[in-house]
Amino acid sequence: MVDEFIRMLAERNQFQKRLLQEQELKEEERQGLKNILAFYMEKQGYSLELLAEAWYFINDMVMEETYYFVKNGSYRYSTFEEVNEKVYQNDEYMKKYMIGLSISDYLWLQHRKMFQWFGKVLESIKNRGGGGWVPGNWLRAWTVSD
Repeated sequence: MVDEFIRMLAERNQFQKRLLQEQELKEEERQGLKNILAFYMEKQGYSLELLAEAWYFINDMVMEETYYFVKNGSYRYSTFEEVNEKVYQNDEYMKKYMIGLSISDYLWLQHRKMFQWFGKVLESIKNRGGGGWVPGNWLRAWTVSD
């Protein structure tokens, strides 16, 4: 399922194709991506095509909003009311956004690295006896090193 999904993504965009083909997902990351895809397909009834559309939606949106910010020196929306109306209350937008975002945890290198880092932090908390969110343990966990 993961290989088929990545092939689908790569077929649509040559730039993405190179990046996706150069990905070296660890086995646990492949399994995580497989689990996310299976969840959306089996539990939500979404097709692999819809998941690919959501992936491209978030990629395109991030590029477009980055370009807008660089060109204008500000974000597209300046108030919560605008964002709420245009984004949060737009069910189709949020559906694609959240699906794409969950997939990005496995296919965007930056998100994978953040995911790995938080895993180390949580493991450090667990190993130091901080099973609960004890502030002292939490602060000490921030000093975890690679």
